[in-house]
Amino acid sequence: MNKDERGKMNMFILMSMFFTKYTALFVGYGQLILEIAGFKAVQVELGLDVGVQKKDTKGVTAEKNVLVDAAIEMAVNLARKARVWAENEGEIKLEHMYNIHVYEFHNLDAKAVLEGLTLVIKSISDNMLKFVGYKILPADVTNVDAAIAAALEDLGKPKQAVKERSTSTGNIAVNVDKGMAYLHRIDDLFISEYKNSNPKEVAEYMLNRQEEPTGTHHTGIRPLVTSTGGELLHNALVSIPELKRDTLSNYDGIGELIKFKTGTYSIEVSKDGFIGFKTIMKVPRGKIVEFTVILLPKVLVVMATKKGLPVKEYSASVVDTEVQAMTNAAGMAELPKAPNKGVLELSNENGDFYSVPYDMGGLDRLVVEIQM
Repeated sequence: MNKDERGKMNMFILMSMFFTKYTALFVGYGQLILEIAGFKAVQVELGLDVGVQKKDTKGVTAEKNVLVDAAIEMAVNLARKARVWAENEGEIKLEHMYNIHVYEFHNLDAKAVLEGLTLVIKSISDNMLKFVGYKILPADVTNVDAAIAAALEDLGKPKQAVKERSTSTGNIAVNVDKGMAYLHRIDDLFISEYKNSNPKEVAEYMLNRQEEPTGTHHTGIRPLVTSTGGELLHNALVSIPELKRDTLSNYDGIGELIKFKTGTYSIEVSKDGFIGFKTIMKVPRGKIVEFTVILLPKVLVVMATKKGLPVKEYSASVVDTEVQAMTNAAGMAELPKAPNKGVLELSNENGDFYSVPYDMGGLDRLVVEIQM
């Protein structure tokens, strides 16, 4: 099994967890359910093939790693839910503790991993009463504790190996290709259906869908850029001024800057029509820091009057954009996401038309008064 295959299999684990997490979302979507079932079946076959390889190369059964992997997946599943609670409650230390991913534990010492997960699960258990609404139950903690205990007990038990490495290697390559074929079909079914109705779930899907080959430990940042309404923002500028490095977010709202020295840096995210985001972040060695940036829209406010009285039901718009709104009874219209500079137009069904340039400069909110 090569690094590329291992990277894809790490991604497969994340995708399987995602599909399990959002099972209720797919109800009634027959073809998508079938494709997901096929993908999971391939993952089971891969697990068996990997088990055979490990028997041959390490002289122990695959059961040990299967138990460790099961404990990791169960613990991470709970921790990710708890992380959302910690973020919402402003519990920074706990948010950091719960911010773990399955792929982070590959190639690490199994005993150290299990002992670390024990601390995470104990913290979740200590805060159990606070997780109302997050689907974290005492039974879940009990199950994870049992999985960790079983994995710890099994560590180091030597058993007979079998000589099927060449066959399993070929099967892994075939099944990885099968899994990718399923995911390509799922991409088209899932993203096209849910990108507008469930943008946050699609963003999570795309983050999990990225491949990171094992053995590759880049240092970097990977922000997900969204608006307050959950819209994934394309072409947002992500920059690190100290390094004179920048990039634009893709259609999935993801911008990535990697391969630089560990350290503390200023991170800036900006997009025309939105208030810029700035923060200071420590980027540890060999880790890509993932985080979400929610940009607030800038607002252009129109106040229209005629002979001192407000005018209503006028269309206010910015030329060459889709930004528009109608004036209300007070003669006011708010136009969020207006570009920093532009031409404001005001018109009604009777053919009345007014046009004026504007420049928001460094303002987050600009009021333009139009007297007719």
